[in-house]
Amino acid sequence: MLPRLVLNSWAQMICLPQLPKFPRAMGTSHPAFLVLGCLLTGLSLILCQLSLPSILPNENEKVVQLNSSFSLRCFGESEVSWQYPMSEEESSDVEIRNEENNSGLFVTVLEVSSASAAHTGLYTCYYNHTQTEENELEGRHIYIYVP
Repeated sequence: MLPRLVLNSWAQMICLPQLPKFPRAMGTSHPAFLVLGCLLTGLSLILCQLSLPSILPNENEKVVQLNSSFSLRCFGESEVSWQYPMSEEESSDVEIRNEENNSGLFVTVLEVSSASAAHTGLYTCYYNHTQTEENELEGRHIYIYVP
């Protein structure tokens, strides 16, 4: 039988194993190892949940003047990427680069050298490993408007 998982009031994962009855000749694992394994697995599932990446400037929307430049910075606990309103063929004036810093965070910068109306739209910063074909990207967004 599989272990039963129960969530207690402190939101900690506790394993309550239902140990199979093996004949003595086969030997058995000590129950403490099973409980420890379940606890470590449960904690790793809880701790491995990454918070959403951050975008600078920390705004929901930004107006950018025509022909001016702008840059967006994305910070995250894992590798991050950008999704933006233009296709790669249309985005000759969009530069994306990775930066290193001492914070331990992954940083990706999106720069536009000469903003046009084609740059208007939603810019999304997301973790590379969370992108799927079926689902909308889970990440932080900023809407850029170029009048």
